[in-house]
Amino acid sequence: TRFLLQRWYLMKPPNEATIGRLIQALNAIYRNDVGRVLQSYCEMPCRQEDTDTTLKGRQKTRTIELDSSDIPRDVLDIVTDLARDKWRQLGEELGFSKTEMLEYKGSRFSSLLERVSYVIFDWQRKDGDDATVHRLLVACDRVGVGKEVRKRARQEHGLLFV
Repeated sequence: TRFLLQRWYLMKPPNEATIGRLIQALNAIYRNDVGRVLQSYCEMPCRQEDTDTTLKGRQKTRTIELDSSDIPRDVLDIVTDLARDKWRQLGEELGFSKTEMLEYKGSRFSSLLERVSYVIFDWQRKDGDDATVHRLLVACDRVGVGKEVRKRARQEHGLLFV
């Protein structure tokens, strides 16, 4: 791993090999847990590159369309974090059967975070354009984490759902 990181750093121009991009790459392969550990070692908050920069200490607000199937990574991370203990319920609310949910119970997942990440990823893959922000938020509401998802999205990332 160290060799790969060194090689990645040397291949990129200095301004492109950032911790934020590394965290973004880790999240893209559903290793949010590693990204969080890396984030905890940063002296200042490390922002992913797709997060808007702050203006005079305040984060710029971004609006997210509810009917969009392009669910921002920030929203997926929040849902994954908040729904990890309710992964089965969330999966069923997203349309998976109880039998299908048994596939996620196996030992191939090292953590609950990884398990819920795969449930959401498979839902997006299965439902395609029908896997919208709105449907994800409704499922979160039904398992009891919807309000907190919206609150954290606004507070931490300046996201508004319209």
